[in-house]
Amino acid sequence: MDRAARYLIDAIAADPKIHVRVHTEVVGISADCEVTGLDVVDRTSRRRSALTVSAVFVFIGATPCTDWLDERPAIDPDGFLLTGQDVALPAGHRMPLPFETSVPGVFCVGDARSGSVKRVAAAVGKAPQRCGSSSIDAESTGPRSCDGGRGA
Repeated sequence: MDRAARYLIDAIAADPKIHVRVHTEVVGISADCEVTGLDVVDRTSRRRSALTVSAVFVFIGATPCTDWLDERPAIDPDGFLLTGQDVALPAGHRMPLPFETSVPGVFCVGDARSGSVKRVAAAVGKAPQRCGSSSIDAESTGPRSCDGGRGA
């Protein structure tokens, strides 16, 4: 764990106003002009509950969300998609472009990519690079992108 992550964990643990819920999935959100509540499910007990909240912090990226892909690109031992030079292909196949998976024309930036920094700002910064690779790959079957199911 890097020092920044340890610093944040310690700061959150020390703040009495913050309640951390692990193994919890948000299944609904209530809002008018701002967030007013959440519907959550405890993934261990399957118990559903409603919370009154005025703010939400969402931690993403710890588990890749790639099961929706029709074609199964190569993944690392943790289930994150391999891209670019990390993809091992048989002899005679072209080397994938940066951010391209083992499936030609399928690109991945953000949390679902193996070796990525699991932070939203990192994904946003990589998106223009992926778009550049898509332009280079115009002769393929057409670029499609993988962003872990959360939009480009």
